[in-house]
Amino acid sequence: GGIIMYESFGINEATTRAICKFTVLWNYFESHIYGKECNPKKIFSGHRVSNLYVTENCKYLIANVKSTVLEYARGAHVLDRLIPKNRIGELNGNRRDIVMTFFQSENTTVDANTFIAIEYVLYRIRCNLFHGTKSPYFLNDQIYLFNAINEYLDYMVTYFEPYQD
Repeated sequence: GGIIMYESFGINEATTRAICKFTVLWNYFESHIYGKECNPKKIFSGHRVSNLYVTENCKYLIANVKSTVLEYARGAHVLDRLIPKNRIGELNGNRRDIVMTFFQSENTTVDANTFIAIEYVLYRIRCNLFHGTKSPYFLNDQIYLFNAINEYLDYMVTYFEPYQD
């Protein structure tokens, strides 16, 4: 109870809760893990992953986010929208290759590029949710994506040391 449902838009309660949880987790993640502002420059610096202890649970969450993003994408056009070629300065140099390699590779090794790739895509999903074209009718189809992201973010804010300059 207590949560407003958006039934007139066709958004069910589980989806509403997942998006609300994502909003809160992302806010905390961005504030405490990325020093109040998460942006591509900070993500691609790779600074925050140096002292992260990667557990088996962490590896599972990474694999879950990867497979869920790929399932949601179901085709190159969605992955290209999450990892656009036209983001001037955002994906210059080898940045786009880092992200695309992670999502297109069968490799399960966890390294700094793993976190860079995942967190860049999460950043793009956040940007699309808050700034992109609004299509609430399609949000129910994305609940598994939000649930996987929420598990990852929850792990990160629980087990990773906050940002320090």
